[in-house]
Amino acid sequence: MDFEAYVDAQAALLGLPIASEHRPGVLRYLQLVAGLSPRVMDFALAPADESGSVFVPVSPPGLPLVSPPGLLPVSPPVSPPVLPPVLPPILSPQAPA
Repeated sequence: MDFEAYVDAQAALLGLPIASEHRPGVLRYLQLVAGLSPRVMDFALAPADESGSVFVPVSPPGLPLVSPPGLLPVSPPVSPPVLPPVLPPILSPQAPA
């Protein structure tokens, strides 16, 4: 895959300028994700693994939590645990360019 052409095409399509100093990081991240995607796509899911079909939006900060009519009250969001940063080898400063 030509990652540079893909980034150029998607940035143009979205009207998203990518600063020249950010471009190498965007390309490295796209390459990283492209390498991980087969693992995600090949992971077999059982019917019980599928997500629920009901989406309940969370109110913006500063507004009260509101539930759609007929649903249970919305709980405040729970913060995910903070994990130590681990850089994959492709993003590591020691990785060869």
